[in-house]
Amino acid sequence: LASSKPDLVVADAAMHATMTAALSQGGARLVLVDTGSVEGTFAGLMEVGRQVGAVDEMSRAVAGARAGIAAAKL
Repeated sequence: LASSKPDLVVADAAMHATMTAALSQGGARLVLVDTGSVEGTFAGLMEVGRQVGAVDEMSRAVAGARAGIAAAKL
């Protein structure tokens, strides 16, 4: 992964927490997403949106996903 020199690495917090040094090697920004809950996942997605300058787009995507979940619960 480091050889591709990414600007941003997005990883699952539970699976990759012990690998933070390796994942951010080369100066990559690292976002660990808490996928243990829907809310944690949405929060992580919003952080990805902030990191890439796409807050509005990610907000719309998260709102759409929330609506889909709400509709499925009916």
